[in-house]
Amino acid sequence: MTANFPKLRFRQVHLDFHTSEYCEDVGAEFNEEQFIKALEIGRVNSITVFATCHHGWAYYPTKTDMAHPNLKTDLLGRMLKAGKKAKINMPVYITVRWNDKASREHPEWVIRNVDGSMMGPDHSHPQNTKTTGPTWYMLCLNSPYLEKIVVPITKEISELYNPSGFFFDITNEHECTCDWCQQTMQEHGLDPLNKEDRVECSRIVYKNYLKRVTDIVWSNNPKATIYHNGKDKMGRYDLYPYWSHHEIESLPTSHWGYNYFPTFARYFTNVPDFDFLGQTGKFHSLWGEIGGFKNPTALKYEVAQMISLGSRCLVGDQLDPRGKMNDDTYKIIGEAYEYVEQRESWIENTTMVADVAILSATALHGDNDFITSDLGASSMLLQEQILFKIIDQTMDFSQYRLLILPDEILIDHTLKSKLENFIQQGGALILTNNSGLNWEEDSFAIDCGLTYKGRSHNDIEYIEAHQLSGDGLIKSPFLVYESGIATEVTDAKILANTWSPEFNRTVGKFCGHRNTPYDRLSDHPSVVKKGKIIHIAQPLFRIYEKMGMKLHRDLFSNCLKLVYTDPLLEVDLKSAGRASLMRQTHNNHLVLHLLYASPIMRGEIEVIEDIVPLYDINVSLQMDQSPNKVTCVPEDQPINFKYESGHLTFVVDKLDMHKMIEIS
Repeated sequence: MTANFPKLRFRQVHLDFHTSEYCEDVGAEFNEEQFIKALEIGRVNSITVFATCHHGWAYYPTKTDMAHPNLKTDLLGRMLKAGKKAKINMPVYITVRWNDKASREHPEWVIRNVDGSMMGPDHSHPQNTKTTGPTWYMLCLNSPYLEKIVVPITKEISELYNPSGFFFDITNEHECTCDWCQQTMQEHGLDPLNKEDRVECSRIVYKNYLKRVTDIVWSNNPKATIYHNGKDKMGRYDLYPYWSHHEIESLPTSHWGYNYFPTFARYFTNVPDFDFLGQTGKFHSLWGEIGGFKNPTALKYEVAQMISLGSRCLVGDQLDPRGKMNDDTYKIIGEAYEYVEQRESWIENTTMVADVAILSATALHGDNDFITSDLGASSMLLQEQILFKIIDQTMDFSQYRLLILPDEILIDHTLKSKLENFIQQGGALILTNNSGLNWEEDSFAIDCGLTYKGRSHNDIEYIEAHQLSGDGLIKSPFLVYESGIATEVTDAKILANTWSPEFNRTVGKFCGHRNTPYDRLSDHPSVVKKGKIIHIAQPLFRIYEKMGMKLHRDLFSNCLKLVYTDPLLEVDLKSAGRASLMRQTHNNHLVLHLLYASPIMRGEIEVIEDIVPLYDINVSLQMDQSPNKVTCVPEDQPINFKYESGHLTFVVDKLDMHKMIEIS
């Protein structure tokens, strides 16, 4: 991992070049001086350049049949040579599962769905909803495509150019029932009609791909960085040996949104010896948008958010077919990267400080289908400015005062032992829905003072928070959009009741536009507390991520205050505010990051445009001893502070998007 590879640079660009065979004079206007000048304007010190593209074309003198028919020059070679001279790092991009040329010429190589149809184009996928016309078919890495296209291209680039790194794109595990995958399943005793068996086959196929290409690269250059881009894979330690680092693809203006990156960053900052960076884009909407420009204010906020979490920064761009860099793009990037460059002394070599953690459902199940629960829990904590990390079940629990188990954390013997030890040491738990049950889902593995009775028979439910009213909560039952689990209280205190609808809504029996009114108190509770353990019956985090009702966050916040008293950080920001605390490893100084911007929807796009400053922000931070000084950096402006009874307090006079406060 990171220990064996060069440190990632802070100011990166990912340069796409998905260029159709119908485009003329490809690369004809490329000029090394103009290329490097644009990067200098953008203050870029690392750029991922392209060898191949989704259309299936190569942009260098390849011995395969993939050379772009209208390519006028060795674009890749000239870029690499210019970058080396300018001391700009240049990993090389190779497309993997999307290759239009290969899918047209060999449709038998395309992934087959269980009904035999080809995978893609799929406009129901979030990434494709804003595109028009055809998109890409997904190729199977168990077909001859791997050995006839992907492997030869990797070998050729590695031998011809020996680049500093490789970025392999579109590399997820995918279920497939093509002839080759059916044969693999037969060899391993797997059933193509069984979903779990298809998933197992997809993992076998993906692991084979990873081994083939990484062996080629690292046998030629053991120091070359490698990243295989796809869905972010929390907890997949079986895959990490094939990466040198991690890249969190998360263009906020596309389907990822502004809470995706901080959620995954708070996990990957905990993976030992694993550098990571955040990917955003210069585009107004999504990848490959020609002529779309992100508002410079939004880009500046996005890179500020990255560095506030210990991440390197990367901005996506797409080169014009003729090979000329867009000066306006790099002026916008340059404004953002000047901001980063001025702060690198305080963001290099840092670790995150937090005493609350979310135990990731995604990592536990090894499946991104559970990401909504993680995102909902993360969103609530971000909006409450709670200092937290995201962890998996293998990590150390002892550094935290509170663990949050969102919606689907099922407990095996190992995790049960770790959690019981955590509780014995004084730790608190908040669990929702199925969390706390054993893997058979027939009883509680964690003693919440409840007996499990099964799933609720309601289609939706209401919560009456009679013991939690105040601080934003109302006395009336409020809707939670889904039902939860049914339990019977043994020795817990009921904090909130569940109300049932008068009847479940069906096609033939319904009331009103959306949901049936509540009618009666259910025989199972909503929220209970036993000691420092709180259980909420409904999948509150998944619901919050989908619906965003503040009452759900208020319910959680009131529960939080019962088991997490005297927080590590208290800061009076609004819900759009963000806070993180980083420790500099070389001098043990703390750096507190405060951010504030409020994204709004314009059409289908979430945008940041107007930064409204906040004034006179009170900050309280738990510390073992008084610091020598508190300073706004890089401005070097001292802040007056007090230290009493283990708490550092001070006031930030003005927050204009992002403020860094060094505590030394």
